[in-house]
Amino acid sequence: MALYNALQGNLGLGKAIDYFTSCSIPVAIPLNDTQKYDLIADFNGKLQRISVKTSRCTDNNISFSVQLRNTGGSSGENKTRPFDNTSCDYVFVYTANEELYLIPSNIIEAKNAISVGPKYKDYLINIKNFNTFIKENV
Repeated sequence: MALYNALQGNLGLGKAIDYFTSCSIPVAIPLNDTQKYDLIADFNGKLQRISVKTSRCTDNNISFSVQLRNTGGSSGENKTRPFDNTSCDYVFVYTANEELYLIPSNIIEAKNAISVGPKYKDYLINIKNFNTFIKENV
């Protein structure tokens, strides 16, 4: 199960990189995984810390439950740390139905989980396809 979760996390990270790249936003990946964010994106010269989350757990086929808290530890001791909305600037969410959300972290009050769907519809985003990207950038 841990391997599957890691692969799911890698898929979300890849989708985030794809999204920012399709918007001509440069990204950087931290050297290790001890930060409380997964990516750094350059929004017009301002570096933003991005936490990437994925979800395949649907609440009712309308929204998806997204775990915000972090679990695990490098010392062999399993720890759970509640989400701190000051530890990143945005939360990027990739759901099993291919929806993407980019949510400012300062609007998230939850410490453990959120449900994306109708409540966060204003933060639903789309990856630009290759032809749109070329038209806008060449």
